[in-house]
Amino acid sequence: MLRYINAYILYPLLEKLAQRDILPKVKALESFENLDNEKQLEVQKQELYKLLKYCQKSIPYYQVLFKELNFDIEQIKNDIDYLQKLPIMTKQTVRDNLHSLRIATAIHPRKTGGSTGQSAWFFYDNTGLDWTSAINLYAYESTGKKRHHIDCHFSSEIGLKPLFFKDKAKNFLKLTSLNRKVLMISSFSNIKMAHAHNTLRSFNPYLIQGHPST
Repeated sequence: MLRYINAYILYPLLEKLAQRDILPKVKALESFENLDNEKQLEVQKQELYKLLKYCQKSIPYYQVLFKELNFDIEQIKNDIDYLQKLPIMTKQTVRDNLHSLRIATAIHPRKTGGSTGQSAWFFYDNTGLDWTSAINLYAYESTGKKRHHIDCHFSSEIGLKPLFFKDKAKNFLKLTSLNRKVLMISSFSNIKMAHAHNTLRSFNPYLIQGHPST
């Protein structure tokens, strides 16, 4: 019963208090996945066109890039493969052009783990952060996991900074509303691995997930 309260009462309440808009975006993803392939492709073309127009209007990096490449966004309406004219975005590109890629409303910093090389910073606005959360929830639900099921997140204690009380409280409420347990790993010694295994069994999660670097 408590897990149902966490998922279907506490989570929507916290979402509203934090002025987030996550669950409607989960519904939008579900609706998109229920479309046939032809309709999905049409939606993708429309959304890609809107995204490119937004980049042209709002992001200095793309304003310069589109001009240099003589990139005509209108071509996307006829041929989605026209996108191949743009260079692939890499983490090095992000590091070199961070200020010209960032919009003023992107106030939520996130850092890559560095497992594939030098870390890079990314900044989300509220809408982008909500879509990220919605995609995660939808991915979990695609495995059959409902929001009232328990999941376990693997994380590493290495390099973690201590949290202040306010951050601890916010993290506790977030984990509770998600019915999420966290398994912290500090080493791969036999003793630590045995402890992690026993802890995981006590959680009895429906789903186990974590970052690739963990």
